[in-house]
Amino acid sequence: MSRFSQRKKRTSPFGRRGFTLVELLVVIAIIGILIALLLPAVQAAREAARRMQCRNNLKQIGMACITHYDRQKYYPSGGWSWNWVGDPNCGYDSRQPGGWIYNILPGLEQLGLHDAGKGQPSGSAGQMHAAMQQIQTPLTDMTCPSGHTVTLFTATAWTYVNATQPSQPWLVARTDYAGCCGSGNSANLAETTDGGPSSNPPPSSYSWYAVNDPSQARYMNGIIYQRSMIKQKDVTRGTAHTILVGERYYDPNAINTGAGTADNECMYVGQDNDVTRITSQVPVRCQKGLGSLIWFGSVHASACHFLAADGAVHVVSYDVDANAFMCAGARKITPSYPALTPLTSVQPWSDQ
Repeated sequence: MSRFSQRKKRTSPFGRRGFTLVELLVVIAIIGILIALLLPAVQAAREAARRMQCRNNLKQIGMACITHYDRQKYYPSGGWSWNWVGDPNCGYDSRQPGGWIYNILPGLEQLGLHDAGKGQPSGSAGQMHAAMQQIQTPLTDMTCPSGHTVTLFTATAWTYVNATQPSQPWLVARTDYAGCCGSGNSANLAETTDGGPSSNPPPSSYSWYAVNDPSQARYMNGIIYQRSMIKQKDVTRGTAHTILVGERYYDPNAINTGAGTADNECMYVGQDNDVTRITSQVPVRCQKGLGSLIWFGSVHASACHFLAADGAVHVVSYDVDANAFMCAGARKITPSYPALTPLTSVQPWSDQ
């Protein structure tokens, strides 16, 4: 009886110790498969969170633009040119050299940044130094988290008229969002528009390009453009149907080096293709090695985000109807400009 008990004990499965090599390999394989299945879901969840943050950025920008409108009675001005950054002594109208981002800083709870150097004479060392500190201040609200972190980028060694130039390697703050200056062609943008006065303080009078004249090649029919002061009544297509700000296309290689001609300035400059775009081309997903001066776009996989003039944020697919998207960049459609298929009604340009 005792021999039977001992034999039973030796053959009982409850007396085994550890795993065999085959069992261990099977467990490892199962864990690997589970991780492989889980990783894309985790990455997708993270990207969804980043897209939500990007939309929230545009919502904040929209609230700042509406706050600006309530106070000034016109949408943020596009400023002067790539030669100039914001000046707190020059108000918010067409006399302000800084661009739309500078003008909405108070609405983004950045009044201290906006007013840095206020009261000091234009062109003085104090004012110029404050402007340099301004252009080296990045903002979370201006950064899409899918593209990069909140950081400084290398820029071209450009001499701003009203700011001390940063020391090498010329680090400045940039934005992932651009104001919409219209639906025309590249002649609308900074490479062919006026660079503005070259002295600080500027002369009492200056002859600017006629960007409000539809008969001119440099006509800008959007809401944010050079020295703009657009009111809601000027947006005859309707504020809900007209783009105010959107994600801007960039070459991921060039944005880090300042080599791209649309990625060589800071985000506080006036009218420039670093901070404004047009809708002559449908949005494009950012691609390494592909540069553009005029496109909207983003690093998101299937769509990018736009802010309408009424403050609503829209998701726009990369395969949006080209004509509808082009028209969405215009505050009004004129018979002769731009060269569009005539519209008898507002066409949908977004998914929402």
